[in-house]
Amino acid sequence: MALVTVDDLVEYMSDISLTINQQAAAQLILDATQQQLEAFLNRPLEQVQVREKVRTDHTGECVLSYSPVQQILRVTALNATPTNPDEVSPAVMQVTPAERVIDLQPLQNNIVPGGFFIGRAWTWYVVEYLAGGHINIYQDMIKLGILRVAAREMTMNHDDVLSIKDDFAREPANAAELRKGWQPEDLAPFERLRRRTVYR
Repeated sequence: MALVTVDDLVEYMSDISLTINQQAAAQLILDATQQQLEAFLNRPLEQVQVREKVRTDHTGECVLSYSPVQQILRVTALNATPTNPDEVSPAVMQVTPAERVIDLQPLQNNIVPGGFFIGRAWTWYVVEYLAGGHINIYQDMIKLGILRVAAREMTMNHDDVLSIKDDFAREPANAAELRKGWQPEDLAPFERLRRRTVYR
């Protein structure tokens, strides 16, 4: 499910009315807009389950393709039997109520930024894990960015269709033309959320 729904887009665009075909187009635009942002960030914005073959480095750490890693489900050394990693419960902390709680402690202590630590150097494994999502403190900013870009795309498509259907030539508009897709100024607020690790 997308972070932003068609209903969210309709509300953002002042309760515009959409036909069935326009709703399908709006869903496509929202999905593609989110995927474009995920490609820029090098991380999924919603949690995904991944299975991949990886090799540990000289320290015994695996770098995984998707982050943040939420949970390691299964680790299988090649030509070995599967093992389930031990579950590590986070320590219970006494905290005062806060408007926002930011918990960066993974459920398993062997999870490290961008992967996990297993301790055996230069060994191949098949790893199944949950990753992505959980950028909760920036959720509203991400949704607003997607809404802005998707609304611009919807507006331009609507204007393009109307101009194609007209039987007469339109006068050139005095307003600056809107640009489709993510622009550098749209992506600038998300720069600090980018995953810099290069995929293998």
